[in-house]
Amino acid sequence: MAIDYQERRALYIITTRDMSPESREFMSSRAKYAFDYARHVLKSRFEEGEDAIATHSFYSYMYAVYVLRNRFPKGEKAIFADFYDGFHYREKFIKVPHVN
Repeated sequence: MAIDYQERRALYIITTRDMSPESREFMSSRAKYAFDYARHVLKSRFEEGEDAIATHSFYSYMYAVYVLRNRFPKGEKAIFADFYDGFHYREKFIKVPHVN
């Protein structure tokens, strides 16, 4: 399977840990790129990429778990649209008191 130009560029930015403004702009264009950039390059929140991340349930969940280590309110609409991601997100971040 061939990797297209954008995938190659994203991999290059991640492996070289490029933090230039052009790279940050490119990496904020897609949910996968933004999540990978936040997790592997910045190792912290990536505000410019949060709009892209918030459109995708899986990457919103992963961003909350592995980058923010807390709730990601901007991505909750996408997260709860997916049963699996919503279930695990609720279990991890939203504490519901038990009724006995």
